[in-house]
Amino acid sequence: LFNDGWSLKVFGTDISRQVVKLAQNALYSNAGLSSFRSFPKQFYPYFEQQQRGKDRLYNGEYDTFKVKESIRSLVYFDRHNLNTNDLPLFLKNMDVIFCRNMMIYIDQPSQKIIQNKFAQALSPKGYLVMSVVDTMHEPKLFSDVRMGTNMIHQRR
Repeated sequence: LFNDGWSLKVFGTDISRQVVKLAQNALYSNAGLSSFRSFPKQFYPYFEQQQRGKDRLYNGEYDTFKVKESIRSLVYFDRHNLNTNDLPLFLKNMDVIFCRNMMIYIDQPSQKIIQNKFAQALSPKGYLVMSVVDTMHEPKLFSDVRMGTNMIHQRR
């Protein structure tokens, strides 16, 4: 997949077994209000078209796409509760962590604990990407960095 010496491993987690199973299936459709409906066309080569269907709610046809095996093989999914469990031992020296729209569902003390765990899992100068609705509560561990119009957090 990468020709220039890069390697890529992705760890995806959720507290819900059902959500983890759904993510492992790697199936997306452009039906209705799905986020895939406006997916950039240049990324379509990483997907295989699966089936065409009829969307009764939106009265139109839709396509279903599956992430190609060459991409799926880079991803490991597991059920994990970041709020109560220690991070798995292999989650060390990570370059980037994406944690979007999760912090808004937990209290501030738990947010601090999780942000500390993320700082421990990141490599020096690694990045934590959160959504705009999530709040950084451990500014001593991270520096804010602007990337385009987005603000991300870099481990100090």
